[in-house]
Amino acid sequence: MLVAAMSEAEPQRKSVLIVEDDPEIRRLLHTVLLRHGYSVMEAPHGEAALQLLAADPLPGVILLDLYLPLMDGWEFRQAQLRDPRLAAVPVVVISAAADVLIEPLDAEQVMKKPLDIPRLLTVVAGFCAPPGG
Repeated sequence: MLVAAMSEAEPQRKSVLIVEDDPEIRRLLHTVLLRHGYSVMEAPHGEAALQLLAADPLPGVILLDLYLPLMDGWEFRQAQLRDPRLAAVPVVVISAAADVLIEPLDAEQVMKKPLDIPRLLTVVAGFCAPPGG
């Protein structure tokens, strides 16, 4: 299932791509980000995320879980880095995985589950222009 909730009326807003297989976590992140003015795309696994990223515009940041079906976060990140167009999109890993497993991903930020939502919003704001700006 691919979901995109993007407002045509506000093309200047930055968007966030959530790559998370847990529908409850995905729904929570989607709701919180929308309430804070971000456009949100979501994908339940890496393959779906790559399909979304094939279309413009690219998101301001990707929130990436690691343990995903079909294409996990490690495989997604390798595919992302091989594509020059996608490689520049910052990635924030959101996972309970051990640090030694996350380090090789070369992500801009790592957030451990359970997530601290206020901190997550601060991190997202650091990669995305303020909503409406």
